[in-house]
Amino acid sequence: MRLTELRQRIEKHMPADAVEQVVKWIVEYKILLIISRRRKSLLGSYHVPNRKIPQHRIRVNGDLNPYAFLLTFTHELAHLVTWEQYGRSIAPHGEEWKAAFRKLMAGFLAKGVFPQPLGQAVASYLKAPEASSTRNHALYKALNGYGEPKGEYLENIPTGGYFHLSDGRCFRKLAMFRTYCRCEEIHTGLHYRIHKLMQVEPV
Repeated sequence: MRLTELRQRIEKHMPADAVEQVVKWIVEYKILLIISRRRKSLLGSYHVPNRKIPQHRIRVNGDLNPYAFLLTFTHELAHLVTWEQYGRSIAPHGEEWKAAFRKLMAGFLAKGVFPQPLGQAVASYLKAPEASSTRNHALYKALNGYGEPKGEYLENIPTGGYFHLSDGRCFRKLAMFRTYCRCEEIHTGLHYRIHKLMQVEPV
């Protein structure tokens, strides 16, 4: 793929100020970038080269907003960087990965690629990055502010209130704990633990 085509392909998915740096990384590391359909359990993934596909592969969900896409791509690139340096001898999200992630993200923060207050949320998250950005509540909410509205956060539904999930199932919120809510599915009467930052449709 020519550089012009590569730029045109990725500029649809990430902030304009980040495109040139990402293109440089893709060329430097010979990355096969795969833009996927939405995956419920993953925002992105990194796959090491093998005999069948002798390239580094980074897969990112195409439905992410530009800032979430950039953060996810860089998260996976940090896996590539640490794999090249350490192989499989380190923990996937250990100190080596955290250091690589911070270093890769530093230029974007210095350049102001992330608007405020999102930039502050990203900087705070990078002090102790986790396996998934969705685990950091402040960052998750800040990133969602730049995407298409997907409903109300479950934590804002009053106890006893009813709501629908994206699959159409109806629930009643019974109680809220530190990170999740205990909810009853109306059709079956079964109880579920649902993350309090799940975006739902109030009834």
